[in-house]
Amino acid sequence: MLTYLFRHSLVPVILAILAGLVGGAASSGLAIVTGRVVSGASAPLGYAWVFLLLCLVAVTSRCFSEITLVRLSQDATYRLRMELSRQLMDTPLMKINEFGESELIVIATSDVGRFINALQTLPTLFCNIIVILSSISYMAWVSWRLAAALTCVLVIGVYVYQRVERRPLDDMTQYRKLLAGNYENFKTIIHANKELKLNHERAEAFLAVDVENLTQRARSLFVRGMTGYSWLHHVSDMAFYLMIGAALFIVPLLSSEPRANLASVAIVMLSLVGPVSELVYSIPTLRQSNVSMRKIERLTSRLLGLKRDTALPPLDAAHADPFAMRGPLRLDLESIAFHYPAVGDSERFGVGPIDLSVRAGQILLISGGNGGGKTTLAMLLLGLYPADSGRITLNGVPVTDDNVKWYRQHFSAIFTDFHLFDWLPGDIDADTLARVDRYIGELGLVGKVRFVDGRFSTTDLSSGERKRLALLAAYMEDRPVCFFDEWAANQDPRFKEVFYRRLLPELRKQGKAIIAISHDDAYFDCADQIARIDDGRLHMVGMNAAADHVFSA
Repeated sequence: MLTYLFRHSLVPVILAILAGLVGGAASSGLAIVTGRVVSGASAPLGYAWVFLLLCLVAVTSRCFSEITLVRLSQDATYRLRMELSRQLMDTPLMKINEFGESELIVIATSDVGRFINALQTLPTLFCNIIVILSSISYMAWVSWRLAAALTCVLVIGVYVYQRVERRPLDDMTQYRKLLAGNYENFKTIIHANKELKLNHERAEAFLAVDVENLTQRARSLFVRGMTGYSWLHHVSDMAFYLMIGAALFIVPLLSSEPRANLASVAIVMLSLVGPVSELVYSIPTLRQSNVSMRKIERLTSRLLGLKRDTALPPLDAAHADPFAMRGPLRLDLESIAFHYPAVGDSERFGVGPIDLSVRAGQILLISGGNGGGKTTLAMLLLGLYPADSGRITLNGVPVTDDNVKWYRQHFSAIFTDFHLFDWLPGDIDADTLARVDRYIGELGLVGKVRFVDGRFSTTDLSSGERKRLALLAAYMEDRPVCFFDEWAANQDPRFKEVFYRRLLPELRKQGKAIIAISHDDAYFDCADQIARIDDGRLHMVGMNAAADHVFSA
């Protein structure tokens, strides 16, 4: 954790350390002055002014150190979340799927949260370490024999602690590994709630076999791990009190140390009970944080090792769109092929080679059986999957790793598993508001949703209404190519008719290129091109007279 802070905020960390050093020394000084006065030192009124000054220094410097470290820890948290979010955004979709949703969610939430909690303990932890070191230094000045004995006991205690701690640490590490499974179970309960309610036997088996088994294992590991840490904490506290007792009752019998020195040392040791106890109690948090940080670092190193999408610079005179239209839009797939990695002994599924052309002002409908390759073809068309061979050109410009981000910005898409945002990007002016209100009316959403302050009032709608709201958002994006994956599949007949007979032709008149996956053959007459894909092979099965029309700006 400190390494992370040093890497990004060297000067503030050094200032916090110096302030903590002063604050810790002042806190130790308070214990020292108290010991001197109690042991019978002269001029107690003179010590009163020293005591007051040390109070002010201790409070001021420790506050400065803690506040600085709090700010630094939150800055580090902000950077960590933004770096991880940016890396995930720039990671190819295929790799995101390989990592697994559950593991990514656990890392981005639970692991980052643990790291944040550990960062928040750093200010107190750091000041306590300084208090302990300062106090031992004073004890060495008073009696180097007692300080040496205390240091030896502490070193032995730390060694024994680390040896004994291995078991609870292993338990907490195993507990962390079960979190992804717990998340997966909760996701199943939410997403498959209808199916589980309709089959009581399946629901009970799922709860007994998956949920209960995993939850019991997690509970046992956590309880056993934290029980081990609890025993370690309290045994450590008891050992420290025994050391104080030894200084008060045994050392006088075996040593000729002055009683005043023994009293000073005992008071200093009493003042260390709190810092040492807090230090010991913070160890589980730090250990869990280290486990989480290793997970985060392992993920970020894997993400950094991947081929990343090239950053998209701002669209200005210096960074012009490489696919800027010189005439009507032309999208061409030339001998495109793609294969998924083999799983076990199964054959690699793939699509291609495929040749396909889409033009501005044309509607292309794609049909095919389940598992035939429609979704894979869509991912290739949208630049979300990299082709194994062949090439894609937009307006005559080949799509490459360097410009694929620019390429994607030409598409508006609604997938079958689409995510519906409750806001629209860009400036919201009076014209935008008027258009949104008009589309809300045309899509039958009046009384269901309103657009207020740049956001939709709700997205808690039926599946058909959510798709209509997604269509509204796609309209407002105003991209030159529109892609719809089974948009009309769960729409009632009235809105199917609106979609195929009115909305798609309206988009075509605006010069959009429309690509839609559809099984509604009753509406295929609205298309300019009709294609079917089965077993990864694409066949053009129809071309209407409208296909001869090419939109001209």
